[in-house]
Amino acid sequence: MPSLRYLDADGKERSLELREEPVTIGRSPACAVVFDHELVSREHARIQRQDAGRFLIRDLGSRNKTFVNGQAVAEVVLTSGDIIRIGEFVIEFLDHRIRAAGGELDFLTPDRVEPAHCEWVKAKAPVALTSVQIEQVARLGAATRITARPEDVADAALAQLLLDVAAERGFVALRGEGKRELKLVCQRGLRRAPGGSMIPVSQAFVYAVVLQQVAGRYPASNSNLTTDSGYASTAMAAPLTHSGDIVGVVYVDRPSDRKRAFPVTALAYLEAAGAHIGSLMAHATQRLSSNASREEAAHVAVLRQLQAHLSCEPPTNDLHETAIARQQGRFRCGDLFDLFFVEDHRGYLLMLDGGGTGVLGFAQAAAIRAGVRTTISTQDAHLLDPAPVFDAVNRMIAGLSVRQPVACTYLGWDAAAGRLAYINAGGPPPLVLAAPGRLITLEQSALLLGVDPAYAFEATSVDLPEHFRLIGVSDGVIEAAMTGEPFSSQRLHELLVAHESYGSAADIAGSILAAMKKHLGDGPCDDDATVLVVARR
Repeated sequence: MPSLRYLDADGKERSLELREEPVTIGRSPACAVVFDHELVSREHARIQRQDAGRFLIRDLGSRNKTFVNGQAVAEVVLTSGDIIRIGEFVIEFLDHRIRAAGGELDFLTPDRVEPAHCEWVKAKAPVALTSVQIEQVARLGAATRITARPEDVADAALAQLLLDVAAERGFVALRGEGKRELKLVCQRGLRRAPGGSMIPVSQAFVYAVVLQQVAGRYPASNSNLTTDSGYASTAMAAPLTHSGDIVGVVYVDRPSDRKRAFPVTALAYLEAAGAHIGSLMAHATQRLSSNASREEAAHVAVLRQLQAHLSCEPPTNDLHETAIARQQGRFRCGDLFDLFFVEDHRGYLLMLDGGGTGVLGFAQAAAIRAGVRTTISTQDAHLLDPAPVFDAVNRMIAGLSVRQPVACTYLGWDAAAGRLAYINAGGPPPLVLAAPGRLITLEQSALLLGVDPAYAFEATSVDLPEHFRLIGVSDGVIEAAMTGEPFSSQRLHELLVAHESYGSAADIAGSILAAMKKHLGDGPCDDDATVLVVARR
């Protein structure tokens, strides 16, 4: 269930679930979220559910504006992890129905001089914390599961950290192999909306932490605050440490705050948080490689047997060549697919992820696969109009008393008509190789199946050339990580745009899996990695 998480005026953590009725935020006691402060209007902003199941925040003409991820907004659709600022209060919007998008460090501005009025302290200098701050540090990441991945631990800790210091944006990054190389682990508020703008982060300020082994903040006083510097008006950065070594950076900021610079006490807290988060991530890595593997081995073995029973090799015909390449995951096992030809020149590809952690997800993925196959084989008009099929299947899954949301990607094509229709409900974007070096990413964002019974799916259509390659990959390929760095969509795209990549279906599938394994080195694959390619001969 989508929710808001925030600290009230007394510093107590609050959580509010979002349902059908609008939620008003303001100073008035009649508001659902009350902040009794002079910078907050009586009715400051309102959050309400849209027809598509997403939530929109609208400023209600407030005197001091409403900010989302550091940008003043009149209204905007919220995404899980967005940070809202009302006056001096920050609120985190959480929606576990929507899979968080991955990120890059593209928010760093390539400046060479650190911001004015910086204050630095040596990373190994003594840190003084209040008893309240000690409690806050201990709480960071405390609610994560014992089998959580390091990036999940960091993400949960960062979200809590932003609330504790009233920051609007932040990230955790690990050091790379080079001196000036960082690898993003998680972020909040630093997602650039399509076509939108974003106040960047000072690269010189961030890199000073690892290059000079310091923690810092700017400006050192409220009198030096400015919003004309080209980056956030006030920020802090501290080392991410483990066993005394600097292994990365923790960064937070307020992009457009004109009144409050981060105090020196907040910097001390950030330093302690960096040490705590680094330790939590290291322990999570150790658990995954030892305890978790032993505890989950039997469970994964059962899921693997079920997956083998439900899987088959992809069919081919005179007009199409197909190929599949797979790598089994250590901890998660949930990939299924279906490839069906209505006629020689028409067919569809369906890729599903049942969640990888239980029999229920597999059962629902298998039911979805059967429902789509039955409908399209009997009503082939839905081959290029799959939205009604998805709506019906979604209502079926969402209506179950116990359910596991399922990621599902559909590609339906008619080679004779030169048309392709697709829906992507939470999976990695499928790809079309239209010619050597010409790669088309089929972008679309929709809810996972089974989340909201009223959600209306929409299909997107594109033209197909006479000869093409359709490529579907599971999230286990994109997210396969070595030392915290995922294989990523970027590496996949760079591989496929090379002219020699326009080969047979088997060559393409094999090269993708080989590149992923090379990226992992000697490391294991945590989640199932599946690549399926359809090549028009």
